[in-house]
Amino acid sequence: MRLWSLHPKYLDRMGLLAVWREANLAQSVLLKGEYTKCSKCEGNGTWNPKPNYKYFEICKKCKGTGKIKTPYYNHPQLERFKNSFESIANINLYLCTIYEEAETRDYKFKIDKIGFGYMTYYKSKLFKPQLTVTKEQLEYEYAHLQKKLKKRDYEKFKDNVKWIACDQDGYKEIEPHPLFKVINGEIESWEKITKA
Repeated sequence: MRLWSLHPKYLDRMGLLAVWREANLAQSVLLKGEYTKCSKCEGNGTWNPKPNYKYFEICKKCKGTGKIKTPYYNHPQLERFKNSFESIANINLYLCTIYEEAETRDYKFKIDKIGFGYMTYYKSKLFKPQLTVTKEQLEYEYAHLQKKLKKRDYEKFKDNVKWIACDQDGYKEIEPHPLFKVINGEIESWEKITKA
């Protein structure tokens, strides 16, 4: 799972489709919470192995608790959303930018995947960045994306180089996803750094 801190305009077609799918997965995980009802015993903690018998066994899947850990709930990419005040609102606002970028490219994403009313708020003057991202994290993600694009979509790789404007000090201004405000700092602790 990769929930980019970068503006989705930097993503190629494959990257945009992937982040839409992964952000929807993240939304589902956050809505479910840390634990979900066990599907084998239906949350009872026990089940009847043979319908005609009068005894029940402790469910082996949930060990009798009736609940199981939600898959992906502890994924590092979800940390900043889980730690935010409004995790569900923030993941919906994250999806709004992805949806908007897809619209500019004439892709047909389903708006009903975004919670009701979030798109209106996102497009209003009231919307402001809700989360923070460090400069070094943004730079790391940009370099990571560019490495991928150099292999799979060289035209997008070249376009991204044009998007980046250098100031007098040679610093590359990388635009973040609108949900994030850029602050000084190192690569985020939740990031799994890949070696070249």
